Amino acid sequence: MTLLTQLGAKLLTHAGGLTNLSKLPASTIQILGAEKALFRALKKGGTTPKYGHLFNSPFITQANVKDKGKISRYLANKCAIACRLDAHLLKVVWRNAVYERFRPEDERAGRYPTGAAEERPEG
Repeated sequence: MTLLTQLGAKLLTHAGGLTNLSKLPASTIQILGAEKALFRALKKGGTTPKYGHLFNSPFITQANVKDKGKISRYLANKCAIACRLDAHLLKVVWRNAVYERFRPEDERAGRYPTGAAEERPEG
């Protein structure tokens, strides 16, 4: 397992699945895994955390200190977009591809048109 695969698994597990993760805003995805630090900071008036599980990403660990917050925000945005695509859009694409592959041979050949009324010849 690569580091990014482990990160994705942690985010999915923490959110409770792909559907739940796709419903979260990017700002929440950014701090998943740092809830304890977030609520402590809100209670005591300290600074809020910039990253939770995302800290283990090689993009953040290799970045400069001043850029880590920006990269974390960017990574959370891209993660939110990818989760929404996986959860909602790609289901439709996959369903259509499977239907096209397994629909009856007669329907593919055009012998039985689906829902279209037959045209009558004029005369």
